[in-house]
Amino acid sequence: MEKKQIELLAPAGSYEGFLAALRAGADGVYAGGNLFGARANAQNFTTEQLIKAMDLAHLTGKKLYLTVNTLIKDRELDMLDLFLTPFYERGLDAVIVQDIGVLLHIRERFPELSIHCSTQMTLTGVEGARYMKELGADRMVTSREISLEEIKEIHDQVPIEIESFIHGALCYSYSGQCLMSGMIGGRSGNRGRCAQTCRLPFDVERKGKTINNKEEKYILSLKDICTIDLLPKFIQSGVVSLKIEGRMKKPEYTYGVTKIYRRYLDQYLEHGEEGYKVEKKDRDLLLNLYTRSGLSTGYYMERNGRNMVTLKSPGYATGKENSFQKIQEEWRKKGEKLGVKGWFLGRHWHQMELKVQLGEIEVVAKGDLIEEAKNHPLDEEGVRKQLEKTGNTPYFFEALDIHLEKGSFFSLKSVNALRRHAFSLLEEKILSHYFRKVNVLYKKEEEETRIKPFVNRTIPIHIQVRKEEHLKALIDEEGIHGLYLEGDFLLQKGEKWINTQVDRIHQKQKKAYFVLPAIFRKDTKEMLEKDYAYLLTMDFDGMIIKNYEEIQWLKDIGYKKEKIGDHNLYTYNHLSLNWWKKEGIAYDTVPLELNFKECLERGVENSEMVVYGYVPLMISAQCIHKSLGKCTKVQEDLFLTDRMRKKFLVQNHCLFCYNVIYNSLPLSLHGEWKDVKKLSPKSIRLQMTMESVKEVLEIVRYYKEFGQKGKENSCPIVSYTKGHFRRGVQ
Repeated sequence: MEKKQIELLAPAGSYEGFLAALRAGADGVYAGGNLFGARANAQNFTTEQLIKAMDLAHLTGKKLYLTVNTLIKDRELDMLDLFLTPFYERGLDAVIVQDIGVLLHIRERFPELSIHCSTQMTLTGVEGARYMKELGADRMVTSREISLEEIKEIHDQVPIEIESFIHGALCYSYSGQCLMSGMIGGRSGNRGRCAQTCRLPFDVERKGKTINNKEEKYILSLKDICTIDLLPKFIQSGVVSLKIEGRMKKPEYTYGVTKIYRRYLDQYLEHGEEGYKVEKKDRDLLLNLYTRSGLSTGYYMERNGRNMVTLKSPGYATGKENSFQKIQEEWRKKGEKLGVKGWFLGRHWHQMELKVQLGEIEVVAKGDLIEEAKNHPLDEEGVRKQLEKTGNTPYFFEALDIHLEKGSFFSLKSVNALRRHAFSLLEEKILSHYFRKVNVLYKKEEEETRIKPFVNRTIPIHIQVRKEEHLKALIDEEGIHGLYLEGDFLLQKGEKWINTQVDRIHQKQKKAYFVLPAIFRKDTKEMLEKDYAYLLTMDFDGMIIKNYEEIQWLKDIGYKKEKIGDHNLYTYNHLSLNWWKKEGIAYDTVPLELNFKECLERGVENSEMVVYGYVPLMISAQCIHKSLGKCTKVQEDLFLTDRMRKKFLVQNHCLFCYNVIYNSLPLSLHGEWKDVKKLSPKSIRLQMTMESVKEVLEIVRYYKEFGQKGKENSCPIVSYTKGHFRRGVQ
């Protein structure tokens, strides 16, 4: 079959890991520097090591991609250009990004640098891919939750390169949608410091009764994925880069896994699907290389399932020690060298010459003068032997012609010097094709005239609800500016009921907004356009947007009403904040991981702040109901109980097929109201989930009296957290 340009992409958490990846046959390597990488706890590279790795990759015809896949705070933007400039100028092949503001900034400041959208962007479909392509991205890393069928649809409809994970660890949450580690331990996954809280044991309760077995406590711990048997299907689906996870893992893992996938990728490209067969010994070796309680094929062939969860153990097993040691010895001994052609010319009373050719590139090096021998002339074999000592260089002579005039004399040291000089010229010529110059370094943009905080003004209140009894109680409550109605809660009620509620809300001089789903996949789009098309003709004042797919979808259908960006459409810095204004977003929501000082630096005068509510810690394609039983499509609350006896609400959103796990305590900033007023947000939001009607009314009235009128009343909120308002995240 005709060979396609398919890239095998391997991880490197250190320079040793990089060498292991190259020696195992990777076409590209992704690595992080000492800033802005989503694996801050990996060994990572110094600037010098990254440049050295980049040069070696380019000399051997490989690529190196740099991870800048964290959310970046305003005060860090000055460092971004300084960090990227030496790599850009040396020829970095691509940068992997999460932050929309950073993407736009890199596109402007480093125009020749290829941009890859990280899996942390939670891109799940055609709309998100198109949106990123139009912004200048060359490649998207798909969410690990989408199927091969969905990947094929993206490939067929959007001219963007697709990169997908084929092996390694799997997060319980959609990447980019997890606040659990940050909220519980202050170490944010959005900042590359995930503490893997999901790998801890939990009990699951339904109506106060534990429903999981004592041996099955690792409810949120997923098995690693292994797709060696699906490799042909990935390529047929349009994936051009096959990505192995593991920058936190040892070089032996990188080498062992990459080597096996290299073998089978070559087998498929050579013989096609009919000749593709995975041997048991290779499957067993993959199982023995740092895997969590077995392996699964992940979400590529199924929506979710119990077989993907470790349940009984979250730990890694390294398998047989002798197998591991054998891999270690193999990768350290193995060297990857490029074959070059060489021609040596030696004539009396002329400088010796060595021409070296690699592909279409050739150079000629000149050395010492060759004299006529008086006693001990050198022969061609002696010269050949000396030239072929290529040592630590990435080259070997696959062909070497020696033309030496008889009776010649020169020192062998001069031959060594000639060889070194020739290879130096070759490297310089090869690498010079990659070199660039940065024309304009970053200068902080002049800030817009910001609204001066008006401490005594009345801040509008919005309330988000997903229960009928909450909505009924709040429609008549005075002092509320608007109500955010969660999508699946509304859609189950039907068109007539929704119309009635929207009319009632408007009659009470309030605004009504429809909250779009947290995840927007192909089946969600089809439902909203077919089964629930009436939503788009209803009298909602606007929609709450949670992802890039929804941004593009509303553009495609020509939606004209207010669009409000939710907190998980992250705006950590003014670059992303300003972009959403240009895109016609009425206002955004302050990210939940920023502290007071960071909010002050960024500015929240045109943003909404969540000041009360149970924070969603995870949005998962998995379903705890299904993991512990079967899919009933019945929405009911479960609770996870951790080792400290804290309880976390789990809501199954069956219509859109995802779970949301909420924090054990509600966020409440009533004790920080003085500083909230200093920030002067455009509006504040209260999010209601499992509160009783009585609690809802008490909380709303408290925030109205205290928040809007400044009256000090007894606070009805007894147990709460201030979230990150004071501490922030690392």
